[in-house]
Amino acid sequence: MAPRPIRSPAPAPAPAPARPPTQIDVINLSLDDSSDLGNNASLPRRSPSPQPARLETTNARFCLIDEAGSPSQTPISPPQKRPGQSSFHSFEPSRPSQPTFRPVQKVTTSNGKSDDAQDMARSSDVRHPNLWHQQAMPSSEHRSPKAIQHLKAISPEYHTPRKPEWDVSRIVQALTTFRQDIKDGHARMASYIIESTKPVERRVLTGKDLFTGLSSEPTLAGKADTMRIKFKEHSKPKSNKREDYYEARPIQTDEERVPPYRFHHVEIKKNILTPNTTLTFVPHLRDLESSEKSKYNVWLQELEDIDRKSGFKPMSREEKVRVTVRSEFASTVSLYLENWLDRIRLPGCDKSTLIRYMANRAPDDAITPRQKSDILNAHRPVESSTPPEANRAVEMFIEAFHRVFYQNESSTKQIALRDVLLLDESVDSIMDTNPMAKNGSLSLNENEFEAVEFNLGTYCILGCLICFSHSCEHGEYDASNSKRSLSMLPRLSDTLRRRRRIPSDKANVANGHSPNPCKRSCYHTSITSVVNSAQRPWTPEEHIVMRSMIVTADHSRVKIDPFCIVAHILDRDCRDVFHEYERLGIRLPPREPVSKTPIKTVSWYDRFKKALIGDWENRTRSHEHQQLWIFM
Repeated sequence: MAPRPIRSPAPAPAPAPARPPTQIDVINLSLDDSSDLGNNASLPRRSPSPQPARLETTNARFCLIDEAGSPSQTPISPPQKRPGQSSFHSFEPSRPSQPTFRPVQKVTTSNGKSDDAQDMARSSDVRHPNLWHQQAMPSSEHRSPKAIQHLKAISPEYHTPRKPEWDVSRIVQALTTFRQDIKDGHARMASYIIESTKPVERRVLTGKDLFTGLSSEPTLAGKADTMRIKFKEHSKPKSNKREDYYEARPIQTDEERVPPYRFHHVEIKKNILTPNTTLTFVPHLRDLESSEKSKYNVWLQELEDIDRKSGFKPMSREEKVRVTVRSEFASTVSLYLENWLDRIRLPGCDKSTLIRYMANRAPDDAITPRQKSDILNAHRPVESSTPPEANRAVEMFIEAFHRVFYQNESSTKQIALRDVLLLDESVDSIMDTNPMAKNGSLSLNENEFEAVEFNLGTYCILGCLICFSHSCEHGEYDASNSKRSLSMLPRLSDTLRRRRRIPSDKANVANGHSPNPCKRSCYHTSITSVVNSAQRPWTPEEHIVMRSMIVTADHSRVKIDPFCIVAHILDRDCRDVFHEYERLGIRLPPREPVSKTPIKTVSWYDRFKKALIGDWENRTRSHEHQQLWIFM
């Protein structure tokens, strides 16, 4: 069968006259299956009005080809027409001075260098880009070998950016780099503390310097007015001790000498250790003399024996030091863990996913089924299902964390990811070993007194009265099974209750004094007045201030009405404060009646029978009339 001849393209029409720049030439790229085979050219049409450029026209990619050396009027031969396809040709007047745009992979059936990418982008009649791409773009089998080589040489490579593929080694490298954040943060904090520290001002600006004649060189022990100083370096493994004598110059003063004392100078009535807990620290009393070290070691051994009798397995002093260092390092890493996960961007791997993975893989002796279910419910994923690559990402992160923070660390700072995740607030509250004992700072607001104590709990951060630390083992459990520190006794709620025990004849007295209206639209003048609509809305912080001040100022020595005080502090109208108080439905507990002081019952008198009983003769001499003295 003879091959079909290639139909020559129709002759190009004469160049169209110049048109105003506001008119846009539109090339019709739509395919008409019913078109005649002889009518292969679609002439350019003039658009009736300017249209915005269309950004989506075809799927072809174009690159700029400079063919200055090729003839300007040489047309490109169209491809062979296959059965079932229609011919499509577009022509425009030749523009020899302009470069042409050609597709990188496929060549359009255009005449010469007349295809303009901007005109094609502005065409608005494209309706079938995929079909035009298949019919108007010939395959590579119709190109000449020279054209294919030329296109490969000039065509740029287009690649879709791929997501980074993580493995354990890359995560180890990233975590090793992120470890520098801990050192940088510590350096910034230390430099900030040093820079923000103000120099101590000299209390004596004038006068004789009493220390100018003193030298730092030690002297002999036989001289008078010398002071013995003992030196010991604790950082070195071997104790480097020495004793030197220095010259002492006594200073004459008119102040009385401070009496010497060895123990705490404040009498403390209570010294209660938290029950069912082991001693996690080594108590430090003072700098001990050489003769006192043996007694100190015996005392520490007695404390360990007490722990053994209570059923605990006490650790050695060296092990306690290692546990303290590890816990501090794990607490520091927990501050950076979430930020590191955001920077690595492992698919489906975040802090909640790590906690769920830890809870699912935890052994039975480390977590109870109730604790496991509570942790999983607290960290339930947002989506209905976890992505399949999440478990693989979590396993890689755990392995990388183990290599960086356990294998490559010293024995004193080796931590596991589980140690860091257990410090999360949600996990720590669930894994609490003593859930029956409530924390005093997290007690429920059972009434207004408890709410005020919870909101004004700033005093609870004061140091312990025994060891002067903020978190220690000293404390007690009250009747509600809440742990209370010994920072302030008694409780604020108990103080407020006792203050409201007033006689009933003063029940109508506001705050212990006669009510005087304030100058801020006081509610005493007109309670039923409509509050000004221009008042700003109330915030939760203002509600806390209002509740706390009304309860604490009520029945106190303050001579102003509590609502007037709140109005002045919050810069509001007094009526607005009163109406908001009524709207919230806040009610103070009823006042407790003052009970009379009970009469002390004596053992030698029955106040019901009105008779002397027991050894009353040894308690009084009223029956011995011989010893009575009568004064006239």
